[in-house]
Amino acid sequence: MVHERRGRERRRHEGPRLYREGRYWKGDFRPWSGPRLSLRDPKAPGWPHAGERTEDPEVAHLWSLSYLDLYRDELRRAQSGRRKLPLLGEAVDAYLPHRQNLVEPNTYGVDRTATNHLLEHFGRSATMRKVANELQDLVDKRLAQGYARTTVNTLITAWSPFFRWVGFTEQNNPALHIRRPVVAKVDVGTWSDDEMGQLREAADWVDRHPVKGYMPPARRMVEVFVCTGVRQQEGFALEWSDFRPDREAVRINWQLIKHGTGRKPLKGKLARTSYVLPEFWQHHQDKTGPVLPGRNGGWALYRSQRNLLRRILDVAKLGETGDGFHRFRHTFARLFLARGGRLEELRLFLGHKSIVTTQYVYGHMHEDVAIENARRRLRVVP
Repeated sequence: MVHERRGRERRRHEGPRLYREGRYWKGDFRPWSGPRLSLRDPKAPGWPHAGERTEDPEVAHLWSLSYLDLYRDELRRAQSGRRKLPLLGEAVDAYLPHRQNLVEPNTYGVDRTATNHLLEHFGRSATMRKVANELQDLVDKRLAQGYARTTVNTLITAWSPFFRWVGFTEQNNPALHIRRPVVAKVDVGTWSDDEMGQLREAADWVDRHPVKGYMPPARRMVEVFVCTGVRQQEGFALEWSDFRPDREAVRINWQLIKHGTGRKPLKGKLARTSYVLPEFWQHHQDKTGPVLPGRNGGWALYRSQRNLLRRILDVAKLGETGDGFHRFRHTFARLFLARGGRLEELRLFLGHKSIVTTQYVYGHMHEDVAIENARRRLRVVP
């Protein structure tokens, strides 16, 4: 009797009991907090409450494994006091307001787009287990539809915090186990020395020919960004007191709010000090207040910032070459490395969290400097 009971218990926990009722196969999932129910196709939208049923015992066995994963996971959550996984629509409705209060507007926009892809593909009533099991299918479908590989990689990156917020562990996070499309690395664009000369001349012309509506000083703006490597909103949040001529450095404490007025903490929440290239100091002034002021001496609005950059690029006839304040940041890195700076120092000045980021973005510039130094050293033949 004892051996017989142990045999029944072992068989009971190895898998669900499958049986036929009428034409279709059903399964008994009660040991895993699940009911007795007709088996349905796990790939169907709305599963486990919708989907085709089967008359094939082998197909029923394969489908039962998906149910088993679902109910085992729910049982573990109930035993550990963790909440049950919601349906996809419920999860997205709660997740987006949470992210809106936590991240920057640009990041929130990416999160919203990424979750919309999930809703469009799976439907609002899909279970999170179904979404996790078939996430690779969505990625493959988007690539087949012609989406750029970089776009698909951005979606995958945005899905990771969503699944983590829903309740998946780091080991079970489906976004971390997707086969990402391979993207060829493209070197970042910088302004050449000749182009920087054109930009400086264009900025001087813009300062001599003001337009209706106030804009910050154009030449000063060019020198601030190319000589410090700050991000756009960091540069326009700088005050004269942040610059330290005795140390040839600038202390970066704040960034402007993109759509609004006022300042907020930096992207990494930590202030940093950056080296300032010598070209800036002839434009330094012993004053107080913003270095690049807006109307009435306050902070420059985002539209004024973009309009000023666009006008400089148009005058310099460089609008097709590159558009964006980040190109100044890349140019600062190029000049810093070409003049003997180190990648470890550049990481600190740019505010990168990891040296890996600096190496990935600017490693090729470091290699170019090494080649040039080797050429100069080996050019003299004994």
